[in-house]
Amino acid sequence: MYCRKCYAKLDPNEVCLCPRCGRKFDPARRRTYLDRPFPGKWAIVWYVIMTTAVSFFVAVAVALFQITRIGGPGGH
Repeated sequence: MYCRKCYAKLDPNEVCLCPRCGRKFDPARRRTYLDRPFPGKWAIVWYVIMTTAVSFFVAVAVALFQITRIGGPGGH
């Protein structure tokens, strides 16, 4: 069992709190912990999509700032 937040190894025989981040878990409820020590396939896909989207919008914002700074297209 692994923590859903920080992926630390959990011991179900001790207090039902993650030793690293303190998140609660219940050994009887599978939704409160992970079976693997890393995010699932869809979490990774979501992270990649969101990182790409944020990067794109930041690049557009920087480009617009640079355009207005030099006086628009063709300006010096």
